[in-house]
Amino acid sequence: MILKRTLLMFALMILYGEIEVIVENSGNAFKAKGKAINDLEWSKYANVENKDVTLPECANN
Repeated sequence: MILKRTLLMFALMILYGEIEVIVENSGNAFKAKGKAINDLEWSKYANVENKDVTLPECANN
């Protein structure tokens, strides 16, 4: 356990991208922000539960 925690100190950070979507409907603008994880890095070795929900791709029209 101590060895595993020590090795995790040197693992790379989680990489993520930020997403912002603005939708207009009937003259009203709705904005949503979120993060998309690109690579879990250290958390895939640390037995951390991922509670994120993957959203579908947004098409630009």
